[in-house]
Amino acid sequence: MFHSGQNVIGLPDWFRSITDQGGRGVQLFFILSSLTLFLSLDHRSKLGDSSRDFYIRRFFRIAPMFYIGLLFYPFFMNLKDISIGNIFGTLSFIGNGFSPYWINSLVPGGWSITVEMTFYLFVPLLFRLIKDLKKSVLFLGASFIICMEIKVVLSRIHVINDPFTWKIYLYSWFPNQFPIFALGIILFFLI
Repeated sequence: MFHSGQNVIGLPDWFRSITDQGGRGVQLFFILSSLTLFLSLDHRSKLGDSSRDFYIRRFFRIAPMFYIGLLFYPFFMNLKDISIGNIFGTLSFIGNGFSPYWINSLVPGGWSITVEMTFYLFVPLLFRLIKDLKKSVLFLGASFIICMEIKVVLSRIHVINDPFTWKIYLYSWFPNQFPIFALGIILFFLI
């Protein structure tokens, strides 16, 4: 609904306000992702899988299609701000999250892959540290407080002169989405 609503001219405002909420589906995906990752790690840890095995599985689950998108999209987009840093940041999955101009520049919606892949870096550690519902709730609280503090500081310093791009970046980057993943971890312990 969200992507269709963006591309249909003349939608009534009341209907556009509904389609715009479809963008929250990404957060639902993040919740389900952290839940299923914890379920998988719980099962695989009993089989003796290592963190290295986890990272290899995650890379090959995401990288092939993402890299195809990286080859495909530049032919259909106006890429005026392409640079070596931007390309490397996108290839590494998380590097494009360091710049407001890079986070969605080469692959549309690439911000969600950036956030997901950044979360993967933390999953094995979180799985080892968060062992019960109480710790998962504390983790949610701590991640929310940290997220809000970072956002307050960054919203005051305007690193770039384009307020729209800055606002989108502050919404899209990993620290702002981190508490959403914490909800999936809580769900893991509730289940």
